Amino acid sequence: MQGNRAERFKQIFVNLTSECCKLSVDTDLKDSVLRIVNGGQEHVNTWNDSIRHSCWGIYQQKVVITRSQTVHDVDTSAVSNAMSKMIDSVRKANNIESSYMSQIRECLEKCKGLTRIKQETIEGYERNIADLENKIRIAETAIKTLQREATEFNELADRLDDRARELDNKWWFTKIATVVIGALLVTLTAGLILTVAAVAFLGNFNLNTASGCRDGAREARQKAKEKGYEIARLRSNVQAYQGEVTELQEKIPIVKADIDTINRIERELINLIQEIESLDIQRSSDHVLGMLQFCAVRLTHVEADSQLQDFKVEWTTMERQLTECSMPFSDFIF
Repeated sequence: MQGNRAERFKQIFVNLTSECCKLSVDTDLKDSVLRIVNGGQEHVNTWNDSIRHSCWGIYQQKVVITRSQTVHDVDTSAVSNAMSKMIDSVRKANNIESSYMSQIRECLEKCKGLTRIKQETIEGYERNIADLENKIRIAETAIKTLQREATEFNELADRLDDRARELDNKWWFTKIATVVIGALLVTLTAGLILTVAAVAFLGNFNLNTASGCRDGAREARQKAKEKGYEIARLRSNVQAYQGEVTELQEKIPIVKADIDTINRIERELINLIQEIESLDIQRSSDHVLGMLQFCAVRLTHVEADSQLQDFKVEWTTMERQLTECSMPFSDFIF
């Protein structure tokens, strides 16, 4: 059982170290987790050294007490010193366990906070993508409208050039009468979807003369060219928007992967807390301290050789139970 527990601790620390390597930019969390991993090893060494050395001191005193024939053979000062060291070691282990658990819980809170931040980051990316995609749709619709208008302005210019050529032809000139501008515009723009506002500029030209028609044609082609400039600008914007969308879409899986990694780290930290709590170090500490205090009191009452044999039995029992009770400390190992 103890071996299995040691393997579980080892696997938890291996998993935590592995997950830390997967984090993209969260160096603060990574450092916190690695401090827990490294701190665990340091605490293990401290616990094992103090508890095992103290147990060894208690065992050595058991050997001396067992061999003692009289009360005067027992070095009460050495026995008291061994028990004091054991008490100090147990209390130190308690403090280490409490501090270490606080460190783990702080890291857990950091995981939860970072997960919330990253989820909000993804939501922000998604909102930006939706906004950019809407801008792209608006721009593409505008481009189609501008393309149609540019084509129709060029077609209108061609019609004006045709009329100018007709007016230049003397034979046609004798047959073509002056036409009311409104009716002429209807003829020239037949089949086109250009708005009245779009062709209102033609009112500035005398379309009953060849030169007026040519001036109108030049103006129509200029407007078509301006539409082309606007189309180019919008296409550039669309390209920039698409680049931003792609960049944001590439970031989202990275952030999601970080969230998954943080969630796995969180689960491992919870497992670590549960494993440490299962050691029930506080209960073992209380038991150890109780036995030590009992034996310390008993030692002061061993005044006759006849009482020494009973104390030997009690000390041997305490030493055995002490070793058993100290197992939770030494069980927290890699």
